[in-house]
Amino acid sequence: FPKSFFDDLQTGYLMSRLSDDAEGLRWFFSSTVVYMLSNVIRFAGGVGFLFYLEWRLAVIVLIILPGVFFTMNYFARKVHILSHRGMEQEAHISSRMQEALSSTPLIKSFASEDSTRKGLVSELKKAFQITLEQTAVNSVADAAISLLPAVSRGIALALGAYWVIREEWTLGSLLAFQGYLGYVFGPAQFLATANLQLHNALAALQRIWALFRILPEENSRSGAAVDHLKGEVEFRDVSFSYNGRDRVLQGLSFRIRPGEHAAVVGRSGIGKTTLLSLILCFYKPTSGEIYFDGKPVSSLEVTSLRRRIGYVSQNTILLSGTVMDNLTYGNPEASEEKVFQAARAAEIHDFIAALPSGYLTEIGEKGIKLSEGQKQRLSIARALVKDPDILVLDEPTSSLDGKTEGSILRSLPTVSKGKTLLVVSNRLSTLKECDGILLLDDNKRLVSGTHQQLMETNEYYRSLIAR
Repeated sequence: FPKSFFDDLQTGYLMSRLSDDAEGLRWFFSSTVVYMLSNVIRFAGGVGFLFYLEWRLAVIVLIILPGVFFTMNYFARKVHILSHRGMEQEAHISSRMQEALSSTPLIKSFASEDSTRKGLVSELKKAFQITLEQTAVNSVADAAISLLPAVSRGIALALGAYWVIREEWTLGSLLAFQGYLGYVFGPAQFLATANLQLHNALAALQRIWALFRILPEENSRSGAAVDHLKGEVEFRDVSFSYNGRDRVLQGLSFRIRPGEHAAVVGRSGIGKTTLLSLILCFYKPTSGEIYFDGKPVSSLEVTSLRRRIGYVSQNTILLSGTVMDNLTYGNPEASEEKVFQAARAAEIHDFIAALPSGYLTEIGEKGIKLSEGQKQRLSIARALVKDPDILVLDEPTSSLDGKTEGSILRSLPTVSKGKTLLVVSNRLSTLKECDGILLLDDNKRLVSGTHQQLMETNEYYRSLIAR
């Protein structure tokens, strides 16, 4: 799926659709479909014996029998609607629960436990109300499909008894007929109930199918494979908007040469992270084209291209597991020496070595056992271990103190030597070390030059640096 798909859906909601809906389908096929064939055979055999014993009564029974299916079909439509509503509500509850559990520090710091609890209770009440409606519909449906067979049995018994009294039929045949009615109405009731369960399953299938109908990420597995990059990145008149209306970036054109170190500068919210997202092919430009080593990105296989790009995001993302697991995430074959070298460059080797289990220390879900600064340094080291041809850093030292930041920034030119480096930063110490600056102004247009050139000619740049 493209990144835009995940931007529009909450994690808990998506997990519910992938797990609960799939489980509903699995249950239907494993518990209902398996028994359908045997019940169809029993039904056909029962009808045959009824006609053998007394065809007139059998015809009467079969006239009443469709009423069972028509009744169930009426309720099945209601069940389908309620099932869809119920699944949607369960997904919303899952989303709220996931959000609450992952936001514990925020909830506690704002003392908002009560409001969070009330929100969850409100969602649970909605789900409970839908469950009550489903139970009511199912109960009425069960009563209806039980009533019709009872009426049919009563008619068969009355007519049969009348014929026995008139000596037109034997008592044994009447009792046998009543017995075989069970072979007809039992399977009929099962199949009618299966129709309800089918509509539950169809509601789940529709929700799952809606996911598969989403267009896959373009060129994720097609296009020319990228084994190596020289590191040239070029934008040609690139514009981008998230919703097709409000332009975030407008007509950007620039070229970063292989091995060049460049910085992206601009005020908060101007589109710096969006620019990096376009380089990583998270989104497709609204217009214009992006080139790597002179080749349009539309002609390249995106997955292999991303393997040649190292990325440190503004919001650090770590996985549960050990320190080593996280450092080698993008390069599982990396040697220990390579990992240690990257950790030293990111100023985190000494901290890791002092941990109880060193590089094999568990860091918890999302790195919860680490401080924000430690997470950020680990993220920088992980990008270096990947050994990319292009290194993209989105404010990589925002959570670090000045001393640690300075040490890392001084080491970056060395460890990224020969690699193209693109960093988002407004920090003077970073900008002075870069070969070129890409300045995004308030008109969402780009001005380029060296730090010294922009300081001399661009008032907007000087104001940003002075803040």
